[in-house]
Amino acid sequence: LDVKDREHPVSCSLMPKCAESGFAVVAKDNLYKLDENGNKLAIAIIKETKAKKGLAVSVVGTLKEGVLYVDTMSEVK
Repeated sequence: LDVKDREHPVSCSLMPKCAESGFAVVAKDNLYKLDENGNKLAIAIIKETKAKKGLAVSVVGTLKEGVLYVDTMSEVK
């Protein structure tokens, strides 16, 4: 779920360097860093997805100072 770049391979997101840096989502031209819960949910989705790149998710949460505090996240197929 390294969706900063829609061409970035989803499998790369599980590599330690990517996973440790945290994840973000892009909505239109805006980049939102995920909170700790969002990162956990993202990893779970990445492990289960069949998408090779351009993983799309639906997120419900609260945006505060550029960080998205995630309540729920699900893959959009």
